[in-house]
Parts: sequence; C-alpha cells; structure tokens
Amino acid sequence: MRGSRFQNNEGSMLKNKKNLARFIAFLLAAGVAIAAFTVGVTQYIHRESGYYEVGITSEGWNALYGSGAHMILYASGNSSDIRRETNQAQKAFTDALLYAYRLLDAENEYEGVTNIATLNRHPGEPQAVGEELYAVLRDALERTRRGEGYSLFCGALHREWQALRYLEEPAPADPLNDPEEARRIAALAELTALPELTLSDPDTVTLTVPPEYAAVLAKLELEAPSLDLNLLHDAYLLTITAKLLQNNGYTDAYLYTESGCSLWFGEGQGQFALYALEKDGPRTAATARLALPVAYCQFTAFSPTGAQYDYYAVEKEGVTALRHPFIALDGSVPNVLQSAALAGEAGELVDLAYRLAVLCVQPDREAVFAALDALPDTVFYAALPLGERAIYARAADAEKIALAEGGQFALTLR
Repeated sequence: MRGSRFQNNEGSMLKNKKNLARFIAFLLAAGVAIAAFTVGVTQYIHRESGYYEVGITSEGWNALYGSGAHMILYASGNSSDIRRETNQAQKAFTDALLYAYRLLDAENEYEGVTNIATLNRHPGEPQAVGEELYAVLRDALERTRRGEGYSLFCGALHREWQALRYLEEPAPADPLNDPEEARRIAALAELTALPELTLSDPDTVTLTVPPEYAAVLAKLELEAPSLDLNLLHDAYLLTITAKLLQNNGYTDAYLYTESGCSLWFGEGQGQFALYALEKDGPRTAATARLALPVAYCQFTAFSPTGAQYDYYAVEKEGVTALRHPFIALDGSVPNVLQSAALAGEAGELVDLAYRLAVLCVQPDREAVFAALDALPDTVFYAALPLGERAIYARAADAEKIALAEGGQFALTLR
C-alpha cells in the first residue's frame, strides 16, 4: 500500500486503541482502493493524533508489494509533526521489512545477501548465512523434528497447493475432483521426508537434497524450493522486522500480515476480531480484548475479506470442503475449524504461529481439542469449529471475550 494515509474521518476514528481493530478490518476490505492513495494527495491534509497506516516507500514497493506486511503507527502532535513522524516510520518500516523479506526469501537471491534461496540454489554446499538466519533455521529445524505437523522441507507441496488456490476456477482441479492432482499432491507430500539440513556453529548451513527429489519435480514439471518456512514465514518475518523497529525507537505500533500474524507494541489493551463464515459472507463472531504488548495469530478457513483468491470451497457427495493455506504434511486439508486464534507475549509470535499450524492440520475434532488442551496456560485461545455456533475458550479468559451483537454465537468455556 504505497503512500497510504488515513486522516479526517479515519484519523479521528483512530484516536484510541478501541477502534484500531475496526480500522484494520477496513484496511483489509478496502485493499485495492487504499493503494490508489499517494503521498502527493495526502501529505497536505490536516491530521490529528491517532493511528496511521504508514505504508511502504516507493523505492521499496516493487520488492515488497507481495509481502502482505503492514505497519500502523500511533502518531501525535500537530499536522507537521505527524507528517514527519509517519514519513520517518515509513522509511524505517520499509528498510526493516526489506531486510527480513530478503533474508527469508526461498526463491530469489540478492546481491550481498546469503538467504534461504542461496541454500536452495546451492544444495550440498556449506553456506555462512549469518547469525540471524542461522537462528531462524535452527528454530524451524527443531520444530520440524518434533513431528507434530510442521516441516520446513515441504516447499514444493506448499507451492503446488498455492498455485491451485490461485486458479480462476480451482474447484475442478481440486484433488477431490481431479485424480491426477491428488496423485501430484501425494507425490509432493512424500518428498518432504527427503531433504536434510546440517547446521554447524556459528552460522554455517548445508542443505542436502537427494537426486530423487529433483527427479520427481522434473516429472511433475514443477519448479519449487525444497527449503521453505511456509506456515511460519510471516511470523519470522514480523519478528525480525519488529526487533529492528524497536531498536530504532518505535514502541507504540501495530504490525500485521494478511496471513493472520500480528504484533502490537505499547501499553494498555488491544481489541482483536474472531471471524465466522455466514451464508452472506464473513462476519465478526466475537472480539477479544488483550493486554499489550501482545502477539496474536489467527486462522480462518475462508477469506475474512471475501477475497476471490487463496481460499475457495469445493463440494463432493454433499459435503463442502473449505480450502485454505493450511495443508497437512500428508497432503490432506483438514476441515474441522472455521476459525481459531492464539495470543501470548509479544516475543512468542513464532511459537504461537507454530502451535496454530499444528492445531489447524489436526485430522478430526477430537485431535483439535486435544491440541487445544495441550496449549500452555499462558496462551489465550478461541476456536470456532465448522458447523457450530460455539466459540470455545478457557474459562480463565471468559472476561476477555465479547460476543458479537445479535446472539448468534455462544461462548463455551473449557
């Protein structure tokens, strides 16, 4: 959203944190229209203290337009002060995000940067990746070895699944309807067990990919990286970006990605929405009020904005299956939850994203609730199963959740 600015009605709406959740929903829903605003149009309009979408600089736009990451900053003072502060924040955010995005990129290499793409392009060759990326890969590898449903070696599986979700008409090509696509996904799921990653302190990493991996990709005519952070990518991205921003003095801001990861610095309380899918589209089923600073991760089996791409539904023998980015390592797409959210301390974003990924790839309702019960007591959760009107949460968190008006949903405490 290059040069995005919100003032006048939007600016006054954001004078307190109570209304920020509504603002974020507005941002997501307005997407394309927001991008049409330019710095030249907005920089002379009067501003009041409040929250502002700082956007990405024009210089960083081409590299970052697909990152899905956003920053909202609380700025105060007169119009000139706010304009200066948001302009400075825009540059700081762009620089921090660009650094993190390039470091974690699994497909594109950049001059002077040793990143995940470097490892994918040079299998079998030890690479000095630097302390930051080394820490990320060590953490992701440890989570992969737990065998709980996440792997950083399923890049090809996720790439195939993403390509399918972005088709103009994905339902006919869905594995439920297309046996050939089902075989492709099954073959790619089997590849997940083949690559290996060797880490040598302080920062050397070697990716090993056996010949049969490349042979299967060639047979399927698919180009995809074997090493990919997939479902944890955005959590690592925001964590690195936030660290750089905080080191530069930004302590009252909200970072979020369109995939559902968010970090909110500052003090006080923040308000977050939990979505449900109705016949006429997505709606807010409840809101959660959480103490700041906080990390928040949300899953939806549908697009919370009603967007055409990345989500779809397919019917087979009278059963409707919702398709979303969370695909299991065996190539299945569980159809248990319509939405779920986890929250915890700001430094726990990656762990929350991991726990959410594990939760949402569970094969059945019993396994989902077992995963919820296994969460640490410090983790807030709210979960809404498909076909139900019950939002499940901890009894200790009841006062943090407000149901949407209209009485269509009930809170079930565990």
